[in-house]
Amino acid sequence: MPPRKSSTVTAAIAAPPPPVPIKRNSGGKRTLDEAQSTDVVNIITGTADQRGGVVTHPPQVQQCFTDPQQPPAKKKVTYALPHQNMEEGHFYVVLGEDIDVSTQRFKILSLLGEGTFGKVVEAWDRKRKEYCAVKIVRNIERYTRDAMFEVQFMQHILDRDPTDRFCLSRLLRYFSNDFKHLCVVMPRYGLNMLDHLRKYGPLHHRQLAEVIFHCGAALDFLHSDMRLMHTDLKPENILFEATRSSEQQQQEVPLERGRENPYAAGSVRAPTPSLIRVCDLGGCCDERHSPGSVVSTRHYRSPEVAAPKVILGLGWMFSTDMWSMGCIIYELATGRLLYDTHDNLEHLHLMEKTLAKLPADWAKKCSVECVPLFVKGTDKLRPLPAASATKVARVRAVLEMIPDTALVDLILGCLTYDRSIRLTARQMMTHPFVSTYFPQSLSHPNHPKNRKAMLPSPAM
Repeated sequence: MPPRKSSTVTAAIAAPPPPVPIKRNSGGKRTLDEAQSTDVVNIITGTADQRGGVVTHPPQVQQCFTDPQQPPAKKKVTYALPHQNMEEGHFYVVLGEDIDVSTQRFKILSLLGEGTFGKVVEAWDRKRKEYCAVKIVRNIERYTRDAMFEVQFMQHILDRDPTDRFCLSRLLRYFSNDFKHLCVVMPRYGLNMLDHLRKYGPLHHRQLAEVIFHCGAALDFLHSDMRLMHTDLKPENILFEATRSSEQQQQEVPLERGRENPYAAGSVRAPTPSLIRVCDLGGCCDERHSPGSVVSTRHYRSPEVAAPKVILGLGWMFSTDMWSMGCIIYELATGRLLYDTHDNLEHLHLMEKTLAKLPADWAKKCSVECVPLFVKGTDKLRPLPAASATKVARVRAVLEMIPDTALVDLILGCLTYDRSIRLTARQMMTHPFVSTYFPQSLSHPNHPKNRKAMLPSPAM
């Protein structure tokens, strides 16, 4: 009988070998038993293959390991604006949508305005990463043709003023979208003058003088350098720059004469090239215009404009822009329309009430359509109906509405009946009212004294 082995030897043979610590390699393959408690596989149920010890999972789980789930795409939020103009050819504005679906460059953010020409929207330019304003023209031939004229004028301005020295709206680009609407892209400017008046009231003298100066510089550039007439000046077509908000301009403290020059080198306050922009150049024309064409909005139309259903028909030139500026300055100073009317006879009576009696020779020189406005054989206007007569009787003269004599002289200089002596744009921007309340204009680069080789002002 063989000798019996000791219990210690038997225990050593029967005992399993000590477990070898598993070294975890990042990204290596491991079985379910080798996985640590922090691994994602521990929370997923699966079955182990007994032959190879490989863990198998359902197909939908295996796909999670091969194709990691991408983050969910942001949901596109759009909003169709109600009560927008839906006449023939108008673009239907949906906030959040793209103006041109094929390129997906301009995203619509808000509706800035609309009119007979089309609509203007605020958009985000995804390529340049900036806000802009896009004028979407109605898809009708005549509106598209007029908009192309405006594009040509704006391109001409870019060629003549490449440094953006004057206060005219700038053209960034233009294109035709998928629905054949001509789209004109411009910088996003601030409030127009009409919205500013409704929100904040009339301008104080310091701000008004600065607006007059920059408007005069823009018109002088149009009239003298480019030989163009704007023909549609009104508060809606004069915008504040976006570089300074309307709230900041309203709270600005006027500077004393000689205390600080913001346009000089080394100035404490950074210079602002322009505070306003004159926009809507689609109605521009040169000296070869038709004398019977209709120009200017009714409230800002000069009496000499020649066309049926307007005022007198005496022929017009560059002076019609200056008459419009006189009406605009009065409105910015008082917050009221100077000529709130839509009737020719009432319009002329308002002129006599606010300014002076009409020239005696106008009755003989006016167009055939305007002869019935005068009493036959005289230079007197026909009497008004009772309702219109009451309205005119309540109107006060410009001299009574504005106490500042310098400002009255400026307005009456723009509203002179004789267009040959009416103020030019250059005379308006250098008027004593401007130099008194905006003394920084004297050292501004657009001041006539600081410009070299200036062309003479055209005949009014």
